This record gives sequence, C-alpha cells and structure tokens, in this order.
Amino acid sequence: LYYFDLLPAVKKAEDDQTPWTPAINLVLGWAAALVELEKETLEGRVGRCTQLAQGVRNLFSDLGFTLFAEAGNISRSAVPMPTGAPNTSVTAAKPSRWSL
Repeated sequence: LYYFDLLPAVKKAEDDQTPWTPAINLVLGWAAALVELEKETLEGRVGRCTQLAQGVRNLFSDLGFTLFAEAGNISRSAVPMPTGAPNTSVTAAKPSRWSL
C-alpha cells in the first residue's frame, strides 16, 4: 500500500519530486515476465511446470526415493534422505547461519 498512498505523491509533485524512489527494476522485470507469459500462455506455463515437476518425481521414484507429496499433488517434489544415508554432504553444504 505504500506506493499507492497518493497524498505524499501529490505534495511532492508540487516540487517536481516523488516521495519515494520507484522500484523501476521490479516494474521492468515484471513487464518482461508478463511478455514471456503472454507468449507461452498461462496454460502452457502450467503445463510446462507440471511436466518438469513430474520428471523430477519420476527420476527420484526410479532411484528408489519415497515422495513426501501424495500422488496427484503438483506443487511439491520433496523427498526424504534415504534411511542410513549420511547427511554430511547436506549439512556441509549449508551456511552455518541457517542453524540447521
């Protein structure tokens, strides 16, 4: 709501200013993303992401992993560490600030 508070904008406009620095990079990025989405279509984007997610799930299932998500869930592709597998590679790769 901050950027939609027009009263400060009207006051600053008298001095040929704005009350904030506009997030131009975010607006341009959003515009570019919308152009790409328009080319791909929403249905195409959902279909592509669903296909990629299913490929990840198939890969891990073929490798013997158990999926956390129930069959038909298209939003999660998490898998647990296999029983007995050392988790040292996972914990060694994380920054200590995460406190995992």
